[in-house]
This record gives sequence, structure tokens and C-alpha cells, in this order.
Amino acid sequence: MVEGHQCHRLAILHRRQLLGKSFTATSPNGRFTEGAKAISNRPLTRIEVVGKNLFYFFKDAGVLHFHFGMSGRFPVWEEDRAESPKPTTRLELRGHGLVGHLSAMTVQHGGNELWEAKRSALGEDPVRDDAVASRAWEIFKSSRKSVGALVMDQSVIAGVGNIYRAELLYKAGIHPDTPGCCLTESQFMDGVWFHARDLLIRGVQSGSIITVDPEEGLPAPWNRRYLYNQSSCGRCGDRIVSWSIQNRTAYACPTCQPRSTTPQGGKEAPAYREAVVFPSHCARDDLTAMLHTPEKLSVKQLRAVLEGAGQTPPKSARKAALVEMAKAQLVATPDIKTEQTTAAKSASKSA
Repeated sequence: MVEGHQCHRLAILHRRQLLGKSFTATSPNGRFTEGAKAISNRPLTRIEVVGKNLFYFFKDAGVLHFHFGMSGRFPVWEEDRAESPKPTTRLELRGHGLVGHLSAMTVQHGGNELWEAKRSALGEDPVRDDAVASRAWEIFKSSRKSVGALVMDQSVIAGVGNIYRAELLYKAGIHPDTPGCCLTESQFMDGVWFHARDLLIRGVQSGSIITVDPEEGLPAPWNRRYLYNQSSCGRCGDRIVSWSIQNRTAYACPTCQPRSTTPQGGKEAPAYREAVVFPSHCARDDLTAMLHTPEKLSVKQLRAVLEGAGQTPPKSARKAALVEMAKAQLVATPDIKTEQTTAAKSASKSA
């Protein structure tokens, strides 16, 4: 999923590249033909971002709205370096020596009413200068929904995805199952809202979801994130637990984010289980950190690490066996060798 910070970064880049210019617009895959005609050769006058939704305004030609979904993109190249359109390319912009290709889950064109309707349906975006935290607080304090559900509700707080949810609630010391109405205003303002804004802005600035405060001095694998895709807590050592909130995996540290012992609304606690780490494409770890948690490595990376350590794993070995071999190597050689990291990095690039 393309996260809110990535949308803001794209807008910053496109304001430099595209704003004030007119482009010939076409729809290579034919799924946005009328919209492309409407904005073709019209100056792009304004770009807005609200959460994970982007809005491009064209002079006297309405608004282009898009939401990337899981894997959309909108690269812009110099014309002589442009890639060919892909089957998913719904919009091509060409002009001023530039070519841009938009692939997204949702692509719409409409008048200003489209912008107004979408904007009114979306919640407060912590990255925006005009965000009003108190509007989100009003919803939280009157809702019996869990904080974990409310934080991900784009009509309440726009731009927070699953990784940010895990990290900001950990930093706030709030269990995701806590009902919104059970928070104090201070817990929301100084906890939920503060960390949502802080972490999203960090993401805009760095381009990555890096939530760990370096002054804590936590060792690997807690180089980038405290909770998401970790098996244990870097602060207290407790096992991370996971469960489902509205079909998305939630995470918590039972010690640092204690759950209320009083059932809310007669609901029983969900079936918590120990979190399972995995190779994440959305939030990649530093390779040195991944070597401390071999489950995060791909099979190709695991083989490269073991071969770099002088071992030759059987070709028939499954991932679970390779992980155990890598763990044994880590115990035998606690200081990860440079060549092992290099081997894993090379395997990652060629994968």
C-alpha cells in the first residue's frame, strides 16, 4: 500500500516538475480516455494531498483525483529516458521534455464538486498545515470503536496505514483495542495525534518509515521500527502479539501497551498470538538488522548469507531449514561479517 507520506513526497516533486505547465494527455490502456481529453493541454495549476488521495487541478478543466491502492505509481522522466506505457498505465502526460505515467487503483476526473465531496469525506491529514486535531478528537471521544480501528479510518485521520498504526500506538503506549471513548484528551493530543504527525512528517522528509528514535540506542533489529514485523520488543523484551482489526493485522507489546482488564461493551479480548515476522516489501529493514532476524530474509538472501559464511545448504532445503541454519551461524558468529551483509544485499538486488 502506498502510504500517506509517499503521496506528500510525490506532490512536492510534481509541484517542482509539473506545476504551471500544460501537457498532452492520453490514456494508453484506454481506461481514462475521457478524463485525459478533458485535461489535455490545460495548465496544471494546483496539487493537493489529503491522506492517500491526490488531487491535480487544471485551469478551466476540473480536477484529476487518484488513489494509488496497493502498488500504483506516477513517475516522471525526461523524454529521452521515458519507459514505455505498461498495461496498467491509465494516464500519460507528455510535454516540456517530460513524460509521466500514472497507474493507480482509482483515477477520476470531475469538476470542483469532486474535490469538495472527497475532501469533506476525508478526515484530518496530520501532515497538512490546515489539519485540525480537535476534529479528530471529537470523533474519538464519542466512539466505542477501538483506537486501532479509528486510527486507520480515513474519514477520521487521513494518511495513516497499518505500519504507522502499529508504530504510533506503541510510541503513545496505547493498546490498539482501547475504545476511543476511553482515551483522555491528553492521550489523544500528546499521544495519538502527536506521533501520527511526527512520524508521517519524518516519512515525508526521509522517504522511509523510520520510527525509532536514535537516541534510544536500541540494537539491531530495532534499527528502523519498534513493533511492526518484529518478534519481540526492543525496550522490554516481551513477545509482540498480533491479531486482526477489521481484516488488518494489528500489533502490540503486552508490557509497553497494556490492555485494559475491563471488557468494553461486553466484548471479550481477541485471540492474540505471537507475531510472525516475514520478508516485508512495504517496510524493508536494514540488511544488518535482517540478519539478526533471518525470517525476514528471502530464500535467495538466506542462501547468499550461508554461502558467504562458507556453508553450502542443500538445494532441496526449505526456508524453515535455511532460517535455522542462519540462526545457528549467528550464534556461532555474533558479529555479522561484512561479506555476509554484502551477499544478502547482492541477492536482494538481483531478486
